[in-house]
Amino acid sequence: MKRKILSILFILFFIVSCKKPEFSVSSEPDKPLQGQEVILKLSQDFSGYFWWAELSGGDPYKLIPHVEEIKNAKEIKIKPDDKNTSLILFAFENKDGKLKTDSTYYIIFYTKEGKPAPYALSMLGFFYFSKNAPFENLRKFSSLWLKENEYYEDHYDFMDNKSYFAIQEGAETPEEVRRKIEEKLEEEKDNPSFLHAAFLTANWVLNDTILANKILKYFEDLPEDNYKISTYITYLKDKGIDKVASYLKEKKIDYFIKDFRYYAIPKFIYPVLETDRLIEYIKERKKEGFVWLAELGTFENILFNRREWDKLKTLIKIEKEIVNDPIKIRKHLIFSDFPSKIENVSEVVKEAKNDMYSLLSSFYLMNNKFDSSYFYIKKVVEGKKPEEIESGILELLAKSAWKSQKTEEAVKAYAYLAYYYGNTEY
Repeated sequence: MKRKILSILFILFFIVSCKKPEFSVSSEPDKPLQGQEVILKLSQDFSGYFWWAELSGGDPYKLIPHVEEIKNAKEIKIKPDDKNTSLILFAFENKDGKLKTDSTYYIIFYTKEGKPAPYALSMLGFFYFSKNAPFENLRKFSSLWLKENEYYEDHYDFMDNKSYFAIQEGAETPEEVRRKIEEKLEEEKDNPSFLHAAFLTANWVLNDTILANKILKYFEDLPEDNYKISTYITYLKDKGIDKVASYLKEKKIDYFIKDFRYYAIPKFIYPVLETDRLIEYIKERKKEGFVWLAELGTFENILFNRREWDKLKTLIKIEKEIVNDPIKIRKHLIFSDFPSKIENVSEVVKEAKNDMYSLLSSFYLMNNKFDSSYFYIKKVVEGKKPEEIESGILELLAKSAWKSQKTEEAVKAYAYLAYYYGNTEY
């Protein structure tokens, strides 16, 4: 009996000793000052890509993406580029392309007085615990928002999100939210943080145009800042993207502010398309170290439709540099969505490359370089069954194969196009 118990204990000990220890992260110093270097201590050696985003400014927030390739390290040093950075979020991508995020993967910076840096808590709530975030926890978000407001009584950033969640959970009614805003309006009439958050609440949470327009008038006498610009963008976008573009035309804006970056390209499209200025804009962003593929793609489509091939080639060259550079492509992913729900980064990178190959194939087809067109479209369809290929890609394959005298493959592609998508045009 004693031998049997010992055998069981030995087996249990063996199982426990073989179990892989949990990967954990700690940081030093415990309360870093803004701008200070932080050292992450890892419980295990890590190899792969380390993703991190530095955040500041509240709402609208500024996001600077960073990616580093790490090899067998137990320590990672982080130093913000921006002295105003108040929060850093990070993630780990292993050698297999699996991205690990966690609700504890953040660093809050502090002021010399020992307070969390401005907007650190409210941004943390918004990014990690707001609706549709990887670690959705609406109560945690509200708690962090209230703590921010305790440290900084004039901070109301993300109040619209808080109000929305409160109404959804039945904690407040729309009438109560409206009344609270109206009661504070006169008291906070010179506070752009409140006015911006109140306007957003009236605009999309309450759908109260009268209250939104009333709040908008208070901005007229306030100096221009990011709150004011964001408010006018929100007001004007319902009237048309051209109105937003005209408003932003000559304004100097920080292009690391994501809400503003969305409207950078339209600035050069409305009311008149200025392709030379668009090219210059892309080159300026390249000098800064970050070109966003989303805006690059918009511009490429414009140039393609206008048959401005030389300018398009300039952008395709930049896109190639991004999608073929593991650091640059991941920066794009961070700016697009972070903390990310991406499960396999390799698949997302492959998709970005396929988008570029499709463009190259179309480009070469239009310029009568049929072998090059066929070469790139084959990269896109490689390893896919005919029924898995989108109709536009299948059509491009058929055309490029036909033009490059790959007759049998072209006929097959046209047949699949007719069978799966009912396209009998050819």
